[in-house]
Amino acid sequence: MENIIPEFIGLKNPGVPMTILYGKFHKKVLKSIEYDFDLRYFRSNKIIKFPTENHYSEGDGTLTTESMLIPGLKWAKEFEEK
Repeated sequence: MENIIPEFIGLKNPGVPMTILYGKFHKKVLKSIEYDFDLRYFRSNKIIKFPTENHYSEGDGTLTTESMLIPGLKWAKEFEEK
């Protein structure tokens, strides 16, 4: 549980019935960007510098699959524990 993001823990259950539909998506979605330099310097001097590495995951082209499913699973667990 030490790897769980605090914002996820505080994600409030919407309190309404929901249905989660899941299908396997094969579109590439940007998950994170890695820089090996201080980005603040380039921003303050208005210099364009590209990331060192982009990390991708699968999703629907906009959201990663895990970001679509995990909140619903959290809320379902909370509902079951009521």
